[in-house]
Amino acid sequence: MSDVAKKVYGVKETKEVFNLGFAIVEGLNKSLEDGFDIKDLGNLIVLFPAIGPAVSGIDQVPLELSDLDEKDVADLLAHAAEKLGVAVGDPSLEKKVVACIKVVLVAVEALSVFEVIKA
Repeated sequence: MSDVAKKVYGVKETKEVFNLGFAIVEGLNKSLEDGFDIKDLGNLIVLFPAIGPAVSGIDQVPLELSDLDEKDVADLLAHAAEKLGVAVGDPSLEKKVVACIKVVLVAVEALSVFEVIKA
């Protein structure tokens, strides 16, 4: 980012998307610990509070990511580390964040497929 460029976006919406990814992974991990059955659907309840905020601002995420500065990156890493229960310097953090992002991308793609089917 140049010295004259003004910071326009933060990372609020990106954090919301991260939260959805973390919730999906948490719910699935709990559900798959001993094999998945109907009782495990309750573990997926953690998704519901995260879906609305993530989806409502998802169109802002590319803009936020294009406007990242060092403070934003540090903020996102600290947020992810806290949610995942690891230290910021933990070597697994990057892998876990990338995995959560991939989960969210798959979920968003699935939602778009449902929208096409519904229409």
